[in-house]
Order: sequence, then C-alpha cells, then structure tokens
Amino acid sequence: MRIGTQRQYEAYQLQILNAQRRYTEAQERVTTGRRFTSASEDLIAAGTVLSARAAQRQVEALDRNLRVASDYLGTSETAVSEAVTLLRRASVLAVQGANSTVEPLAREAMANEVAEIQRRLVEMANSRGTQGQFVFAGQANGTRPFTATPPTLTFNGDTDPIRVETRPGEMTRVDTPSSDFWTGAYADLENLRTSLLSGNPNLIGGRDVAAIQARSDGALRLQGDIGARLQTVTALKSDNARRIDEFTERISDAQDIDLAQAITEMQLAQTAYQASLQVTARASDLSLLDFLR
Repeated sequence: MRIGTQRQYEAYQLQILNAQRRYTEAQERVTTGRRFTSASEDLIAAGTVLSARAAQRQVEALDRNLRVASDYLGTSETAVSEAVTLLRRASVLAVQGANSTVEPLAREAMANEVAEIQRRLVEMANSRGTQGQFVFAGQANGTRPFTATPPTLTFNGDTDPIRVETRPGEMTRVDTPSSDFWTGAYADLENLRTSLLSGNPNLIGGRDVAAIQARSDGALRLQGDIGARLQTVTALKSDNARRIDEFTERISDAQDIDLAQAITEMQLAQTAYQASLQVTARASDLSLLDFLR
C-alpha cells in the first residue's frame, strides 16, 4: 500500500523533531555538566543526590559548630600557654628576689618586671576569638571580662557555659571557666611585687615562691584540659571534612557527566539531526512523477 505524501511528510517532521530534541538534550548536558536537570529525567539518580545533599548539610552544620569550638579552644589554649610562660618567668624572679644579697635597685627592677607580667596576664585573660568574642567571659562574651584595679583583678563576666553540638545529639563545652585562675594569678603576682618593693626576702621565699609555682602548675593543668578538648574537636573536624568530601563525590557520581563521552554523544546527535534534515530536504524536492513511479 502506497503511503500518502502527507503521512510521509509528517513522518519526516517527527524524525526531525526527535533528532532535534536528542541534540538539544546532548548540548544541555555538555553545557551544564549534569546528566539531568529535573528529577523526572532520572528518579534513581535524583534520589541519590537529594539524600546525599541532606546528609551533607547536616555534617556541614556540625562543621560550623566545630569551627566555633576550635576558635574558642584555640584562642583559650594560646592565652593559657602564654600565662604559663609569664608565671614561669615570675617564678624565676621570685627565687632571685628571695636571695638576701640582692640590691634594692635590682629588686625594684624585678618588681617593675612583675608589673609588666601582670599587664600581659590581663591581656591574656581578655583574649578575643576571631568573631571578637571574649573567650573567658562565659555567655557575657561581648563584655571585657577582667578589669585591673590594683591591687586586684575584677571579673565582669559570668560562669554560664557555652556548648555547641559537635556530634549528632552530643554537646561540648567550648568556653573555659577560669576566672579564679586569672584573678588568683594576678593576686599572687601583686603579692610578689609588693614583697620585692618592701625588700622582704623571707616573705618572698616563704610565701611568694610557693604561690607562684602552684599557680604555674594550675596553668599547666588548665592548658592540658583545653588541649584535650581541642584535640577532640580537631579530630572531629578532620572526620567531617572527609565525610563532606565523600558526599560531594557521591553527588558528583550521580549527576555529573563524563565530559568526553558527552561531547561524543552530542556530536553523534548533531550528525543524526543534520542527516534527518538532509533526508527531508531531498524528499521535498521529489516531483509528482517521482511519486507515481
């Protein structure tokens, strides 16, 4: 049975449209680098992408918390480490000042150095994180926590804890309650400074040397506590970075194209499209006599 000219023309048009659609889709894949642009194009792959993205967002939220924790703990550890160094130097000065042969001018110079140590200690107590927060102020972290009003150091913050979720359902305290340490260290240094100025080596040797050494030991314990928490946070950050990379790779595997293969497919689709146009063009040039043969 002879196929009518109209039906033949419609068949050619459908062939062109199909070839054009395949070519357009191939072009879009090359341009976007994606296998699909809507979930309906590949339900299984789209489901994988949505699931992986949801899990990745949860890990990224925890990672933001870990950055807060790292900021607090890292800044705190640096400050307490500096305090350890300052107290060690004060301990050396105390031992020297306990020697009765030290001249008054030398003791005065030692007292001035102790005053500088006090000033530096206050700076460390008022340390700030990268967001400008005072890390030793508790939840009142927008207020400078320590004010030096010789002979005392006053604490202006609070002791309310700052906790963040570092694992699903697990909260970690990121601030360090240490007001007693800072105010006590300042007071011990003030006693040492006063003893040096009064030229009382017996008081220095009997009281101040032991007090400064005990405070230095306390600083080391505080540093160890902060360091242990920071080490845990650092390990969690590393694990989260690995998990985020895994989710990124899973998403990429599900939706990203092989570019070389996609270009080859686009070129084949282009060739097929051009061939369908040529076939239709030749068919359109046929005369009535060609159809009657």
